[in-house]
Amino acid sequence: MADVALGVRNSGTDGTTPLGMRLSLASLFANEGILDGLAVTGTGSLSYSVSSGTAVCSKGSGDGRTIAHFSGGSTPTVSGNTAGYPRIDTVWVTSHDIDQGDSDNHVTVGVTQGTPAATPARPSIPTYATPLAYMRLPAGATSTSGATRDGRAPMAIPYASSRGIIFDDVNRTNSSSDLNFFRSRVTAVGGSVYVPTARLLTFRMSVGCMCADGVWKFANNHTMGSVVVHLVVDGSDVYNAEVMVNDFCGVVQGLSYTQVVGAGSHAVRMDYEQKSDTADRILMKYSAKQWPGQRLQVVDEGAA
Repeated sequence: MADVALGVRNSGTDGTTPLGMRLSLASLFANEGILDGLAVTGTGSLSYSVSSGTAVCSKGSGDGRTIAHFSGGSTPTVSGNTAGYPRIDTVWVTSHDIDQGDSDNHVTVGVTQGTPAATPARPSIPTYATPLAYMRLPAGATSTSGATRDGRAPMAIPYASSRGIIFDDVNRTNSSSDLNFFRSRVTAVGGSVYVPTARLLTFRMSVGCMCADGVWKFANNHTMGSVVVHLVVDGSDVYNAEVMVNDFCGVVQGLSYTQVVGAGSHAVRMDYEQKSDTADRILMKYSAKQWPGQRLQVVDEGAA
């Protein structure tokens, strides 16, 4: 059978196959996840309520993706949590396909019950299910009414769209380097980001610092100071910038750098260090009304 585009009618037996349609839909989205709605809440019973909404589902990379609308309803019931620790239940949706061994073609929601623990883990869900919510059920619960969200389930991302800010952290401590004691490189903020495809990321950095030579020496002993800022991605410096400050004159400096990264998880961090110069001290500053601290934001600009 020849390939026929979506939107072109069938001609006899020559037309778009279900697999061809799913593969076409897969090209529109970078991942499986929620498109809209599908909010999960606890109830007065041992089931969870799922609102109307739509998700992107899949049975594997070779099978493309489906757009699955659920009209709203309840999950199957779970057991009460009689343990002395909380647990995490994962609520999910899946798109059945009778041609691939399912008993029907229905869009179905379900729930996988977790294991109580002091630090509970999210349970594994069926292979072809798309998570909708991770619900923390407190110890001793006899219904799901007291369950709260434990993190966010993935949203489906149109392939080339921006995901906005995917990492944002601020170091709110005040610290200093001293010529006579230490001048080592310090990590201000850091963490990890996940991108579903090769993406264009913009790293926004802000640094607030002050050369305090005038505090520690005589006020007329004017010198210069500087801080070198290092942006580190997956263990390697990808951007470096020097921020200059005068004696006892503070500065807030914004920096930006853009880079393409591959699909997967990436470690990101911002380091700083005082350069070898004549200033005794550099103060790294934070205050809610004046100094923004040392901040790193990562913005997903879209597909690379």
